[in-house]
Amino acid sequence: MASVITDEIAPPARTDGTSWPYVLNTNDHAVYADSVTEIVAALIEGYADVEDSYRGDVDAWMRRVVAAGELAEKAQAQAIAAVELFDLAAASEDVATALLAPRGVATNQFAGNWGGPVPLILVSTDYAPYTDVPLPTGDVTFLDPTNEQTFVNSYAELHGYEFHALPG
Repeated sequence: MASVITDEIAPPARTDGTSWPYVLNTNDHAVYADSVTEIVAALIEGYADVEDSYRGDVDAWMRRVVAAGELAEKAQAQAIAAVELFDLAAASEDVATALLAPRGVATNQFAGNWGGPVPLILVSTDYAPYTDVPLPTGDVTFLDPTNEQTFVNSYAELHGYEFHALPG
């Protein structure tokens, strides 16, 4: 397995001359890889060290959930900061809790239709079918750590990045 992170415009050549099968293109660099696992490993520190076993699969899932929670909290803070004329201190307790509750730990989940002043950024595993709380609707974006593919797709969508499986 191999991966390359570059800020070059043209895709880097592999030693055998073939194209990289996966690419995550961000605003300032691209990650080329042989597998989705390698893309995730470029996003989550230590992910490449997870063992290939049932226990490793559970560990990988937990690492994606934790990373999704951290990413959702950071993105939520950025979304709050980006909204002009919104005073979090003046927000209702329900709105403040929904915006500031920890993500990826299935506590204080918002339920219902979100129509708050700031888009809500959540982790899908905090909701059904993983918990008894139904998925909220409305102006909500989910990071989905269910598997590597959904993690990378939702990460790319949240940030406006492009993720592609290239013809090989």
